[in-house]
Amino acid sequence: MANLPRSVEDLTPAMLTALLREAHPTVVVDGVDLIGAARVGVATATGEKASTADRLTLGLRYAPGRDAGLPPRMFLKTLLVSGDEQGLPRASPAMYRTEIGFYRQVRTRLDVEAPRLFAGELDEETGQFVVLIEDLSLRGATYPNALGSLSSDQVAALLAELAKVHAHYWSSPGLQQAFPWLETPGSGETTEFFRSTGRRIFDKQLKLDWKAEIVAALGRPNDELWAALWKLEDLMEKEPRCLLHGDAHVANTYLLPTGGGLLDWQFCKAGNWAHDVSYLIVTALDSERRRTLERDLIAGYLDELGRHGVVPPSADDAWLLYRQNIVWGVVVGWVMTPPTHHGPALISANLRRCVTAAADLGSFDAVA
Repeated sequence: MANLPRSVEDLTPAMLTALLREAHPTVVVDGVDLIGAARVGVATATGEKASTADRLTLGLRYAPGRDAGLPPRMFLKTLLVSGDEQGLPRASPAMYRTEIGFYRQVRTRLDVEAPRLFAGELDEETGQFVVLIEDLSLRGATYPNALGSLSSDQVAALLAELAKVHAHYWSSPGLQQAFPWLETPGSGETTEFFRSTGRRIFDKQLKLDWKAEIVAALGRPNDELWAALWKLEDLMEKEPRCLLHGDAHVANTYLLPTGGGLLDWQFCKAGNWAHDVSYLIVTALDSERRRTLERDLIAGYLDELGRHGVVPPSADDAWLLYRQNIVWGVVVGWVMTPPTHHGPALISANLRRCVTAAADLGSFDAVA
């Protein structure tokens, strides 16, 4: 395993050469330039914050004739430690392990728009990791979030990508045999973390006045909201499974001139399709537009499944699953996300959309 960076200064030509050589043995990096960076807990000029990893855009210069066909820019997700930080990791190593597993083992089997991986490593002892992927700006990508609202066509294009992911292993008994590290709604390190520690985080986050004010629109006590999450997970554990992105809110997508794609696969898991579909639709659209478009978008998604050879659920069954899965977006997606991840503006925008959808659609009653 190549040494993994602990600081920007560690990102030397030698380190990048070592990281890239596992898959590209002839490459020689001559120079590295830091083009841009988003650090965990540090707001960018637009008020956004990185969540569970530092994100850097690197310019790479190669020795003559030794570029191995690699691009001049790459995007790096990693963990860097400044002088006042005490240790790693900032998140569970399971998340980093899952993302590397997706890119190394799953990505090549899917006909889906997702970044190309150039290198991926995890040090289980320290929690340090690297995911070195393509810089999508070289293909004209833009990155939406919940401070705006996508068009119907844009959401439909992203749902079509999710349908490709879901259809490939739809109700497949071989999914978890092929990828035994995949978690499910009721099993895995993330679930165990939520069961052991999640309630404390949930209650702490709802002591923030601005979060409590948004969630108050549901008119339900904390105990009821938290219990609903586990009722949902129990229900979804019994539903047919497919491969999920797992964290398909709109800021984990990108738009291209010819469509769109999916980023940040660290919550990739086996579960029910509606987990992804509800999270994308609800966070991608303002509430008025969502109310108008959601049924047609779900119908379009089901049609896409059919195009890929899947017998989709009925419209009524799909609608119920969509309504139920909004609970996850409220409780885990945005109540539990601390302000150091993404920043208050984006968290409140996403949380408000999820809470409004849950109230509109009776999501908490639907899992009772």
